[in-house]
Amino acid sequence: MGHRLIAELAGLSSTPAGAGRVIIDDQQWNGYLANISPSEFEEEYAPHIPESMSGKVFLNNYGGITDTVTSVDSSLDYPVLAATRHPICEHARVNEFAAILKNWRGNQEARKLGELMFESHESYSRCGLGSDGTDVLVALVREAAAADLYGAKITGGGSGGTVAVLGARGAGEAVRNVAACYRE
Repeated sequence: MGHRLIAELAGLSSTPAGAGRVIIDDQQWNGYLANISPSEFEEEYAPHIPESMSGKVFLNNYGGITDTVTSVDSSLDYPVLAATRHPICEHARVNEFAAILKNWRGNQEARKLGELMFESHESYSRCGLGSDGTDVLVALVREAAAADLYGAKITGGGSGGTVAVLGARGAGEAVRNVAACYRE
């Protein structure tokens, strides 16, 4: 939905493809939100994208999406702004994470990696894809961050999955404490 809205705002042409689908002539980003920079998104497009939109309103106004795997349900409301912002910012976070690893200068870099993980988790959850259990685990790691734990985020499938935790070597006790708090 976000790609379709941005394409409209950018003046890209679209062609109906039937059954809630459109084809967008996107030479600029090649059909991927991740190819839009966070600054371009925030300056040019985010102010014009609604926080949420019903599937019915979206389909009536925009005709459909380019994704051939999913569909828009006219009876649901969608967190359009958060779900559009997430892949754009996540791509930037992943690139920053990789650059830090590539240019590693010591364990002080681990705090920045951890913060990127926390940001990723929060962004994912704002899309409505997280779960109460993973949110609690990430919050517990954040609370324990001074104890050799640097960051955490959901990874894996939507509406659940696995929580990846970044910690210092020897952080086993901190992990056990998080697990005990989670059990309680």
